[in-house]
Amino acid sequence: MKQYLDPTISYDLRANIIRANNLPKADIIGTIDPFIKILVPVFSHEKYIPIETFPRVNEINPIYNYKGNISNVDISRDILIEVWDYDNFNSNDLVCTKTLSFQKDLIEKYDGHISKKEIILNCVKKYKPFHAGSESTLTLSLGISPSYQYYLNKFLQKCLQNDNSQFIDKTKLQLCYFLGNNLYLKLSFKNHLKLSILDCNEVRQQIIYFEMSGKDCKSKMCFKKTQKFGLQVKRQIKLREKLNRFKNLHFLLPLLKVVIASPFETIIENKVFKELSEKHEWNGSLKFRDVKYQAVDVISDVNTKSIYMVESDLYFTRSQFETQTFHQRICILNPKELEGLHVEIIYNENNNNQHNDGSCHTIVEYHGNVKLDGDLRYQVSSEVNDLTYPVDHSKLTFSIWKKKNYIQYNVLDFIPIL
Repeated sequence: MKQYLDPTISYDLRANIIRANNLPKADIIGTIDPFIKILVPVFSHEKYIPIETFPRVNEINPIYNYKGNISNVDISRDILIEVWDYDNFNSNDLVCTKTLSFQKDLIEKYDGHISKKEIILNCVKKYKPFHAGSESTLTLSLGISPSYQYYLNKFLQKCLQNDNSQFIDKTKLQLCYFLGNNLYLKLSFKNHLKLSILDCNEVRQQIIYFEMSGKDCKSKMCFKKTQKFGLQVKRQIKLREKLNRFKNLHFLLPLLKVVIASPFETIIENKVFKELSEKHEWNGSLKFRDVKYQAVDVISDVNTKSIYMVESDLYFTRSQFETQTFHQRICILNPKELEGLHVEIIYNENNNNQHNDGSCHTIVEYHGNVKLDGDLRYQVSSEVNDLTYPVDHSKLTFSIWKKKNYIQYNVLDFIPIL
């Protein structure tokens, strides 16, 4: 059954102007210097907001691949498309036009997927397609989704209901849902949708991170004691994926899950990085050239300035050198071992079990296989990025745990307003 858009709400539009073909000759010398305008109707303006490309010089078949986004779109009005001939000295000349209806001409899917279209342009005045017998055309992609303002309005309506089952901050546009065991799901709607888990337990009791089905997903854990909604937060797990209005909340949110596993009962590996570097005769130098020639049993990648240290058949570490910072990652090798395993690497400046305010690490769930030295592959890892030189290897620790009572929660189950 064909769906139709609701003209009473605003939408966000994303466009990709790909190319034009067989445009008219518009210049006495040469052919045409074309640029494209897509005039998009919005609620807050009586006129239109343009998405406009740069001119292509003397080209009847220009390629643009120009992308633009417009928010608060009024789909009850038509889109206007114009092709202009750029002129350095005189006014630009309008060469072709086209009017498109959102519902009838463009939108074939409503879940945020872009739908490519080749449209026939109407030449104006004296202009005709350069090659007789063929039309002037424009190929573009357009996609829409309910606007961020739409979700924000739903959020405000929820606030007005004054539901006592969660904390609400109307000024900061934030909601907080209680998940149990001193864990809270926090939503912030200010500029784009931000998600995080607030852990109020004095001692870390569970493995918590976000996962997105079929997509790479990063969760950043910050060890920072702070107050939010009157809660004493000990650590915060943030979703690194930005769910902004142009990435289509309807498409991404159904894929998003919160993963919570039982306490760390089975430790497979727990090491200080210094033990590993000494084993490979890495003397602590932070110059890629030195480590490449001095360390033993390592794989070096000159292109990315990375050193890999493979440990047994289970995991490896990757150290990436840059001019100002140092990145460290631990990864699982065998995809068969992924299910039920959890890896973390943490940089702790205090060099003890109590993490200082501001220390953090990133948990990464990879869904695409990444090759290492031919056959070795990984799909899940943890990393610490942008460490400022010098880096003390004795303050880097990494662990591999066997997860127990592995539970996944759909984020949408906690966000009925969406």
